[in-house]
Amino acid sequence: MKVTQCNEYIFSFLDKQNPIDIYSSQLLNCAFNKGDSDYRVKSNRKIASKLLNNKEIIFVNQIHSSKFFFYDKIRPHDVKADGIITKNKNVLLGILTADCAPVILLGKEYFGILHVGWRGLLNNIISNAINFLIKRGEEKRNITIFIGPHLKLKSFEVQRDFIEKIKILKNFSTYLKENKNRIFFNYTKLIEDKIKELGIDNYKTSEFDTYSNPKKFFSHRYSMKNELKDCGRQVSLVGYKK
Repeated sequence: MKVTQCNEYIFSFLDKQNPIDIYSSQLLNCAFNKGDSDYRVKSNRKIASKLLNNKEIIFVNQIHSSKFFFYDKIRPHDVKADGIITKNKNVLLGILTADCAPVILLGKEYFGILHVGWRGLLNNIISNAINFLIKRGEEKRNITIFIGPHLKLKSFEVQRDFIEKIKILKNFSTYLKENKNRIFFNYTKLIEDKIKELGIDNYKTSEFDTYSNPKKFFSHRYSMKNELKDCGRQVSLVGYKK
């Protein structure tokens, strides 16, 4: 049986533990080079893997791109990409986020996971991955998409220079909202619109805003605004339960 494993479940599992610091087990940081100890990151990844039968987790080096990696049998080594697709039932696919959206793709034979930042979104990472699935024989009606916790409209304040970057969108103004001389970006709507443009109707979006839930999720924006020294990354996983 194919299942998904997103951030909410992992955090509910660990909320019973008492936090020690920003990298406590409660937040389950799974990213190296973010100020945490390598030992604790490895332990946290084992905790995450244990939730789905201790399978190996396949990661890539995320670079805010529109590239994805197809995993067959050879484990990636220093692969720079922001998504992974496979049909291998013996592994889990993992993506690390801290405001960007983890997006899970499920087909009949293939499954995948994407790290969807606004740059990758504008450069069509979702359509790149979906088109790959279709070329491999998947049908749109059989594809299901899950959008994990990410930065929501109320927390995604932007500056004027950001608006110039999204003007490549046909109706860019529909993704902006002004409130008391502050401008906010509807990141969620753009993700959903990109999915609907592909003709996929079966998708579900997490209600969680990473910035507004610092006890449940790492948020780069929250850490910056509150002058915290570092920011970890939560993991989202997809794979087969058995």
